[in-house]
Amino acid sequence: MRVKQPKALSIYMLGTMDILVDGQSITSTLQQKARAVLAYLAITPGVAHSRHKIAEIFWPNLSRHAARSNLRQVVLLIQRKLTLDESEPIIIANRENLTFNAHANSFLDLSLFLSALPQCDKIKDPSPACGSCLHDLESMASAYGGEFLEGLVIENAPEFDDWLRVQRESLRRRAVFILEQLVECHNNQGQNKNAVHFALRLCDIDPWNEEAQRRTMLLLAASGQRATAIGHYEALRKSLHHELGVMPEDETRQLAERIQSGNLRNTDKISPSALSPASPSIEYRQISVVCIGFTLQSKDIEKSLEQLNEARNFHHSILASYAGHVVRSHDGTLLAYFGYPYPRENTALLAVEAAMKASKSQMNELTAHIGVHTGLVIVGDDPRLPDPLGRVTALTQTLQSSALSNDILISSETHKLVEGYFLAEPTNLISSDLKAFRILAPSGAKNRLQAQSDLTPLFGRKNEIKVLKSSWRDAMTARASAVLLCGDPGIGKSRLVHTLRQNELSPHTRVIELQCAQEYKHSPLQPLLTLLENILGFHSEDTAQHRFQVIVDHLEKAIPNKAKEAIPLLAGLLSLPIIEPYQSSGASPHHQREQILDLLLVYWLDYVAQAPTLLIIEDLHWIDPTSLELIGRLLRNQRQSSYMIIMTARPEFTPPWTENLFLSMTISPLSDDEVRAMILSSDQSLNENVIRQIIRHADGVPLFAEELITCGTTTPEQDFNVPPALRDLLAVRLDALGKTKQIAQTAAVIGRTVSLPLLEKVTGLEKESLDLALRQLEQSGIAQIQSNTTLQFRHALFKDGAYNVLARKDRVAIHRSVAQTIEDRFSKIADSRPELLAQHWTQGEEFEHGVSYWIRAGKLAMRQNAIEEAISHYRSGLDALQQLPQTQSRTDMEFALHVGLGTACYAVEGYASTQGAASFENALALMSDTKGNVETFKALWGLWAGHSSHSDWRASLVLTQRLGVMAPEITDPIFQQQAAFAAGNTQFWRGEFTTAQDHLHQAIALYTPAQNPVHVESFGENGYVTSASYLSWTLHIMGDERAATKASQDALNEAHRIKHPFSLGYALTFATVLQRLKQNPTKAQMLAEKIIALAETYGFPLWLTSGSLMRGWSKVMLGDPQALDEMRAPVKAARALMGGVSVIFLEILADALYHAGQIEECHTVITEALGVAEQMDDRHAEAELHRLKGLCLLSEPFCQQEAALTCFKKAQQIARRQNALLFELRAAISLADQCHRTNQNKQAQDLLTDIVTRLPKGARLPELKQAQALMKRSKAD
Repeated sequence: MRVKQPKALSIYMLGTMDILVDGQSITSTLQQKARAVLAYLAITPGVAHSRHKIAEIFWPNLSRHAARSNLRQVVLLIQRKLTLDESEPIIIANRENLTFNAHANSFLDLSLFLSALPQCDKIKDPSPACGSCLHDLESMASAYGGEFLEGLVIENAPEFDDWLRVQRESLRRRAVFILEQLVECHNNQGQNKNAVHFALRLCDIDPWNEEAQRRTMLLLAASGQRATAIGHYEALRKSLHHELGVMPEDETRQLAERIQSGNLRNTDKISPSALSPASPSIEYRQISVVCIGFTLQSKDIEKSLEQLNEARNFHHSILASYAGHVVRSHDGTLLAYFGYPYPRENTALLAVEAAMKASKSQMNELTAHIGVHTGLVIVGDDPRLPDPLGRVTALTQTLQSSALSNDILISSETHKLVEGYFLAEPTNLISSDLKAFRILAPSGAKNRLQAQSDLTPLFGRKNEIKVLKSSWRDAMTARASAVLLCGDPGIGKSRLVHTLRQNELSPHTRVIELQCAQEYKHSPLQPLLTLLENILGFHSEDTAQHRFQVIVDHLEKAIPNKAKEAIPLLAGLLSLPIIEPYQSSGASPHHQREQILDLLLVYWLDYVAQAPTLLIIEDLHWIDPTSLELIGRLLRNQRQSSYMIIMTARPEFTPPWTENLFLSMTISPLSDDEVRAMILSSDQSLNENVIRQIIRHADGVPLFAEELITCGTTTPEQDFNVPPALRDLLAVRLDALGKTKQIAQTAAVIGRTVSLPLLEKVTGLEKESLDLALRQLEQSGIAQIQSNTTLQFRHALFKDGAYNVLARKDRVAIHRSVAQTIEDRFSKIADSRPELLAQHWTQGEEFEHGVSYWIRAGKLAMRQNAIEEAISHYRSGLDALQQLPQTQSRTDMEFALHVGLGTACYAVEGYASTQGAASFENALALMSDTKGNVETFKALWGLWAGHSSHSDWRASLVLTQRLGVMAPEITDPIFQQQAAFAAGNTQFWRGEFTTAQDHLHQAIALYTPAQNPVHVESFGENGYVTSASYLSWTLHIMGDERAATKASQDALNEAHRIKHPFSLGYALTFATVLQRLKQNPTKAQMLAEKIIALAETYGFPLWLTSGSLMRGWSKVMLGDPQALDEMRAPVKAARALMGGVSVIFLEILADALYHAGQIEECHTVITEALGVAEQMDDRHAEAELHRLKGLCLLSEPFCQQEAALTCFKKAQQIARRQNALLFELRAAISLADQCHRTNQNKQAQDLLTDIVTRLPKGARLPELKQAQALMKRSKAD
């Protein structure tokens, strides 16, 4: 009921239009078109509208002059009837524009209804402070008297019809939103009577919203009106059955039963906060746009205008019939937006099909030029603007303007989505920046599988195929069968049907395909009508009389005994006039429906009796009730005939038939291994990282995997883009959630797996309210509750789809809310998952907070041995840092990020990491004061580590000296230990073994087990493990085999204790090389295998290279010279990546080459190694290289004894200078052997006695046994 307004002029447009002047209605004095013009202007008061545009909208079939004249008459009529004061006309008019003038002495219900919504934060609290807000909302609700311009019909104005449809829906949605707010607020305040009042109004406006109906039933029951609540349910049940042919949802029915029995559950409480969604906001949407331009042949201007108007009206109806939202442009073109105002599946296909229909339906003296483009737009800000920025529209118009007569040009974006459905050729009509294709003809493909020229091999469906084959074979033995394939979109239901058709059906099998569609969900028997028209051979140009005669001929032949009764029924079903002598039965609609179903059943049974038949019914979740009943009759009347029915449906479909009538199969997702096999069968060039991303996001759904393979995505996880071919599908599923969509979007911002307590706090919902939304998410198949505290999106792409449609401002706001909520209320998450806060603060554009948490996340990942994750965190921090201004705080954070990244890169790639070295250099460049600075020490240490692999050891020595100066100024002994280790490490490679031993002992002495976490976080490795490992080599080279063995074992023990993979790889690698020094290839090979396994598990390229080298050396020493090939790749990698330590790789290869008899190559490698050693100041193996060179010179083809002796003596001298007793002993053995061979036995004795007496007591070196045996032989001779 409308409230009278104390205004001289009152205009009501919500509901049946009524205009009152001084309380008296004058509506009847205005013709329908005048009312429509008034409404068109009044909905945007104060906004100027073009006279030309309005005339074109309301009189499209008239010439411009005639249309403008009519408009002028209408405006004069409105002015005369509604202007009360000439100083304030109701319409402000000039030559070009018209503007509605909402003056002070007038009332317009639209203005009240569209006034700003209350923004009070207390609106959801039961507080008296809500009084003014409630009053405002109630005033708006009272202004909504019904559908906008209810009952108003304007003939021959299709653009106005479209405008009116959009306005009506937009205003209805706003009314629903306001009423839900009122129900919530009054329920919160305990005002049950008011809540019931507004809930009932909501049900009137939105009658098919069963959630609102259930809420009203609960409100009625809560106020003691159980009988009224049950009556409300019965009215709903009858309305649904009568209008839609369906029954209420199970949840609604079960609630009615609980109300009837008085057994309401705790969960049946009203859920206030869930009733009211947030204010409508903008979002991203993929749409397809068709632009049709016309070329007129006539030179007569008025005739051309008539032709243009006629053509635009004609093509308008075609585009609208394909669900296009049609807009007329000022330049005479037509624009149709597919996927707007609501998302739809396969919008690109619909758009091109509509374009094809339009291009074929040409009119005399007129040609069309058509363009089609698909892209992302922002929708929701203004329902009148499908593409507010105009970018997608502009590209479509460019395509249209470039199209030749009666041609269709589509963009490459559209072509990717419809490829295979149409024959197309690339064209050069447009610039190279905009690739386009000319549509030639439909390909004949009816679905995605038929459209694909090269199907991906089928994986993981052996059992399902076996069942289908068995059912088909039963059908071939006259045992009719029926199978329902149920599963998520893209899971492979249609692929299974396709496989059965391709592999099992004989050429004589008849195949009938029924395709249910979303737009025909409430259109009786629509899937069957399309099939019947195809069977009967109807053509678009056929007259009604011709079609009727085709029906007569067909039925008289197919079912002659029932043809007389069947012909009028089938003609009526196909909307054809019945021609004498046939007559309609005159039965009631219900009885006529029964007759049609009986006819179709008889027709089916006769049809399948003639030949083996496969009936395929796709997408039962969209089937209309009448078709569903027909299928039930087919199933209940299965006879001994050779036919099979295969049906496909999504999980939301509940079959109404008894289980004995059909076999149901739920199609499960593929395993990760099956998806991997599918990926590799399509594209073997994808790298492992991309493959893992595809597997993670596909979640076992073959369609998702195929589209992701096509994209070849390398997008970072948090910015993952949904493939264009899947956007429509995901948008439709999300839009079906209604207001719960916003809960899904908030959850998507949180992540794939969502903490329900966190979601509750972020949304501000009470638990009961959240439970309602979560149940809807589960029922929709979007997400599932894994426990009482966790929600998970069923597919990663569902999460991505919900996230990506959010407008930037909404995403930013939700990310900030999530981050702040975690900080304030979930400290455990903040401490254990700082990367979550880092991501949310960064995506929330609070970059300083984000960077600080990226640093925390990187440090925690290092402590947890998650090195790859640490690298990712530090890099993300550096990316976010670019958004901050130059301040000291920014510099400090940048320094920490570079140090952290450098440390992590060394941990995974070794000291050869160029990224690691660069990071430390960047860090040092940021620091001006190096005295006593812990962070500067870390950077300097990292720079030293990089120099040790890339530069020469002279530069490394300078850096160790700087570390040695800085360390004492830092009180923490960890830094003194690392300085000592750096010095010991450097001196080892320089061949200063005694000095190295001293520094390494010092480093070990400073270590305590409690220091390990700081070691790992700050330096990426355990300081004890590294020091003890180097000490083991040093001691063994110095001849103390026992102490070396102990040091190596101590390093291994500590590495195992701390469970740090990189440090364990360190200890294992050094232990393996130690076994080489001990001449124990068997044990070395065993350890090398462990290194390789560890490196492959954790991704350590340095240790993998080292392990591979040592495994090859062990095999060669054990008699397999072919293993030399295994050694060459690691050596090549060392040359390229680790020039600073390549000498040891070359020396080990030379050792293997000599023992394999490859003397010439061995000599070449030694020459290279000695050159690198001189260049890098790497002296640790210098003695051994000269000894090995001498051995080569003694052998074929060299045979240069004198030169060899010179090498042995040089090796002996170097080793003695270095205190490298092991190498000195080996050199002495080589010299003594030559002395023995030339009968210089005393000299041999003296050489060996000197070195043997200087070895540590109890030494068990294999070389000592060789020396003793040679001494014995020399003495005997």
